[in-house]
Amino acid sequence: MSSKRSSTASTSASSASGASRRRARVASDSEQDESPMDSGLTESHASGARHATRGGREQTDGGSRAAASSAAFSGGSAHLAGKVKHASKHDDGDDDQAPFNAGQRAVQQARSQESQQANAARHRDKRARQDDSSDGEHPANLNNHGSTAAAAAAAATTSSSTGGIKTSSSQSEKSSGYGGSRSAGRAAEHASANGQAEGDDDDDDDEANIMSILITTDNHIGYLENDPIRGNDSFMTFEEILLLAQEENVDFILLGGDLFHENKPSRNTLHNTIKLLRNYCMGDRPCSVQVLSDPKQNFPSNMGGTVNYLDPNFNIGMPIFTIHGNHDDPASDGLSAMDLLSGINLVNYFGRVKEIDNITVSPVLLQKGQTKLALFGLGAVRDERLHRTFNNKQVQMLRPEEDQDEWFNMFVLHQNRCKHGPTNYIPEVFLDDFLDLVLWGHEHECRIQPEQSTNGFEVIQPGSSIATSLAEGESVRKHVGILRIKKRSYALKTIPLRTVRPFYMQDIVLSEEGLLPSRPDDVVQVLADRVNELIAKCDEEHGNDEIVMKPLIRLRVEYSGGFQMTNIQRFGQQFVERVANPKDLLQFYRRRASHVPGQRGGIPEPDSHADEHDSAARQRSELDASRMQDLVNDILARSKQPLELLSEQDLGTAVHAFVEKDEKEAIRDFVKYALEMTQANLIKAPKDSIQGEEDIMASVRTNRKEHYKARIVVLLYCCVFDREQSFG
Repeated sequence: MSSKRSSTASTSASSASGASRRRARVASDSEQDESPMDSGLTESHASGARHATRGGREQTDGGSRAAASSAAFSGGSAHLAGKVKHASKHDDGDDDQAPFNAGQRAVQQARSQESQQANAARHRDKRARQDDSSDGEHPANLNNHGSTAAAAAAAATTSSSTGGIKTSSSQSEKSSGYGGSRSAGRAAEHASANGQAEGDDDDDDDEANIMSILITTDNHIGYLENDPIRGNDSFMTFEEILLLAQEENVDFILLGGDLFHENKPSRNTLHNTIKLLRNYCMGDRPCSVQVLSDPKQNFPSNMGGTVNYLDPNFNIGMPIFTIHGNHDDPASDGLSAMDLLSGINLVNYFGRVKEIDNITVSPVLLQKGQTKLALFGLGAVRDERLHRTFNNKQVQMLRPEEDQDEWFNMFVLHQNRCKHGPTNYIPEVFLDDFLDLVLWGHEHECRIQPEQSTNGFEVIQPGSSIATSLAEGESVRKHVGILRIKKRSYALKTIPLRTVRPFYMQDIVLSEEGLLPSRPDDVVQVLADRVNELIAKCDEEHGNDEIVMKPLIRLRVEYSGGFQMTNIQRFGQQFVERVANPKDLLQFYRRRASHVPGQRGGIPEPDSHADEHDSAARQRSELDASRMQDLVNDILARSKQPLELLSEQDLGTAVHAFVEKDEKEAIRDFVKYALEMTQANLIKAPKDSIQGEEDIMASVRTNRKEHYKARIVVLLYCCVFDREQSFG
């Protein structure tokens, strides 16, 4: 790793010029809140948007939540276009659904004849394009490039030919200038490409060579879906994102993981998501992006054996490419919610690896005009394990073997970017320096402006589209980006999301407010005044928005010095009609005298990518396998009857899968497996050695000891060779 830093540092001056030119083309919207959305929404509505009016609104007096939940997001485009203000979650569910159905029927009838006439010609065109894209040229010409971390230690270059794909493991010496020379060359090429792009921007014909992509991550659809106030937030915002993709006329949408909040989304969440994807992504709109790589290798879950918009049996007008995140990753049965959406051709799911300890990333090769994009994807992997895989030089990146300098290389991943422990993150230096751009998911703080990496590439971190924790990083305004790639240069346009619930946070130290611990009523009054100030600030900043929503408010209260905690539930009752989270307005903590890692001055560091909305849920999310094992061992240690047949460690793993992954059959399968193994061992035992129950239990204990010894041997092997194994 140190060698990589020195190699990169030697070329920082040369790569900075290209990066600065690329960055000069980045268009920020921080000064242009008047985005195209205002006019685009009206145009979309006037041209026959899917829905006639928004039905769902925030409720304050109860009602049928389930019926309104389906209708609440369904008319989002018309709601945004008409600039309807709402204060409650929903009105009568039947009234909401009626205009939605009427609007759908009107749109369907208006387009029925035109669609029927166009389908035959479109299908013929699709088949022709599918034949052209599967001619076998590009899938066979992929070069295996070792990971940056892997390349730092070795000096030789070896290559072999396997079938139609040539692979090589390129490793460079520290003194060879491998990273430096290539970074310098790429920086010069980027500068030239940027200059050419700037000179050609005035030509409308260049649109044929510009690949336009809407980028977003961590949508967390279904978050708090049963909440009477916030239950529709994730659906509304995701609908806004899909609408923006239509208005900006992008070629496709790129998701960076965690489309769903739950590993197994509810039927309501799946139904609503499929409805949105059908409404906004299906249609006769042509897609001019060619897929040059093997779609069967890139998208194994696609039933049609190709990218979804080339399937002649589907009308896909807005393709979506996505990886999985840590929330919607594959379960023990090998399937995820992404596989379900990919199986019905609504998304193109890529970036899944078969072996965690030996990863090969094969890019999706896309082309539009003269612009070629190599899109690398890696779905969420446990950070500690992926960190070790990088260190073991077991991450390989396949690259096009021919014309490598003509490809814009983009990497999409979903991992910790901020350091939460020695190996609980992925350092940017681990990533290959041939990359041009990295789309980083999982971190929820919006840092969408490109940031220069020490390896020469730039990082875009869009953040989440919905606040899933009341943490400081979530209070930054949410954005999506429109990425426009032309040859080896790109420009970024950032667009603020207008359906995201406002979130305000403030710290208060009671000992610095001139308060006395003996007068708790004064403390309550000061806290209430602060909440009222934040509500007033929200009204001032968002009172004229087309969508008016109750804000999220969080006060972090440091109560050291003899103060007592206020009853949080009782305190929030006075703000029930004014805020969206009256039950957790306050967060009390004490300042610690000694420094604790991960904390700053006694105040816990904000976790920008925390995925839960309260402390209980956050604690549950932190119960990883090792922590679950400690709990199981502690409970068994206090039990008067120890386990005889079952293994404590395997039981802990099964309990973790049951709790964290919602694997209902995990414990049952574990017990069944343990019984089968015990029975098999008893059958193998000599018949004369088993005479009664005591002999059976003695044989079981002997087998468990042998299993334990084998586990210790493997554990020592892992420690010596710095490897990680999964025990069965």
